[in-house]
This record gives sequence, structure tokens and C-alpha cells, in this order.
Amino acid sequence: VTVTENLVLLTSASIIYESQARFTILSAQLIRLEWSSTKEFVDEKTWLVQSRQIQSIPPSFIVTRNDTHLRIDTSFVTLEYLRNATTTFSQHNIRITIRVNVVKEETVVWNAIPGEEYDGNLFGTLRTLNGSRDSKLELDCRNQPRDDLHCTYGVISRRGYVLIDDTHRPQFDDFRWPWIINKQYSPPDPSHCQIVSIEERRNCGLTNNNINQYECELRGCCFIYPSSCFYSSQSQQDLNLFGHGHVYSQALFEFTRIAGSIPLPPRYIFGIFFSRYWAYAEYE
Repeated sequence: VTVTENLVLLTSASIIYESQARFTILSAQLIRLEWSSTKEFVDEKTWLVQSRQIQSIPPSFIVTRNDTHLRIDTSFVTLEYLRNATTTFSQHNIRITIRVNVVKEETVVWNAIPGEEYDGNLFGTLRTLNGSRDSKLELDCRNQPRDDLHCTYGVISRRGYVLIDDTHRPQFDDFRWPWIINKQYSPPDPSHCQIVSIEERRNCGLTNNNINQYECELRGCCFIYPSSCFYSSQSQQDLNLFGHGHVYSQALFEFTRIAGSIPLPPRYIFGIFFSRYWAYAEYE
């Protein structure tokens, strides 16, 4: 086990390398997928991920290789990856089958098809409601026009899996009091953008495309007018696939294991609660 100063834990036995890809089996249902043209991967804490150790005992899995493909099997997930792939994750080189219901042998497949992972999502939240006067707020982030609300999808889905994109999220340094590393990424080679067809364009770490060219290129992604920000064929990717089927409680539990416990401030700091309506008791 490798322990870094900022408490991100990695079990080397759970990491599989294949050419420019790295796969980390965090649990039988949670897999981290990384791709880097330079084979430089992120081991530090990020704004999202505080730890990469979910359980004290490494999960069980089987790795097999043939002339063309790498295959990783856990009790719930099967990952297949094209070994000679020279481009970032796409429907042409990766396929993951999730066993949604082991008893009924129900499965669902993630093929890296753009936007497919949002179908069936049970939604997350908005960071703020400032300036909102709508009686019904749009929680499907693809259809939410306001980028200032910072719409975020949830980690549970009727589809049976959720994909969380951690690519180029802010990282923390290794000091005793961790601080954000101010990283900037070079704009991609235009030729690496041009070969990505419209159907293959995956949003660059965004759930919608409310972003300008400057911010898009700071992420190292392609920008095509008026507002399409997407991964190039050589873009680095850092994805976490939650393949928990419909066992939503387990998905939420494992999310808190990597993202950290949800802080609950003590009730006394809020002072006296006031309501203009009826008096209510604590149990209500």
C-alpha cells in the first residue's frame, strides 16, 4: 500500500496498467478509469476524491489478456478494453458490462457513448438557489441553462450505473495544510479535435456546455463555436464508474468513502428556529 502525505491511499495490487490506460478496482462495483497519452496519472487528492481506499481488504477480481483485449472481471462488473488503443476512452475501445440484478441475470452496458450515462439519473442538486424564482427548477443538468447554479448529477440511476468525471478537477498539494494546486493545461492539437466526429464528442468534464472558449481550453479540451467543449482524441480522462445496479444505499456509501463523510454542523450554532406558520415540534 502506498500512502501519500495527503492521505490518498492506493493498493498497488488493485491497479492494472494497459498501454496508456490505468484501471483501479476500488471495489467490486466501483472502478476508476484513467487514460493519459503521456502515461502520467493522478495520485493526489482532488476536489472530489479524498481517498481511494474503500475497504481494508483489496477487492477480488480476475484479469485476462488475449492478443487484442484486456478483460477485468469482478463479481458485478466486466471491463473490456482494446489493448492497442491509441486514443482516449471512446465507444471504439472500451466496454463495461454491469450486472444490475445478479439473480435475474439483468445487465446494462456502458459503451462511452456521449451523454448516455445521464439517462435515468435520479439527479443531484444545485449549489445555490440565488436569483431563482421558478416554482420548478430543472435538475436535469443537460437542460439547465444557468451555469451559475452549478447543476450536478447524483450517484444513483435507474439505468444501473453512474459515471463521475474527475478529469482536471482541482488537486491538493502535499503540505500539512493542503492547498489547491493551480494547474493549467495546454490547448489540444487542432488535428486531435478535428478527427472527433459530432456523435463521438463527450463533454469535457461538464454536464452541459455552458462554457466559453477560454475556460474550455484551460481544461485542455477542444472548443468549437458556439459552445461545444469536448475531449480530443488524445485528452486525458479520469472517470469513476459506479456499477451498483439498483442497490442505491451501497452506491451512496461508497461515494462517501472516496469523497469523505458529509459534514453536519452542530444544531446549536443555528440559534433559534423561527417559522411564520404553525408551531412545530422537534420530531416534525
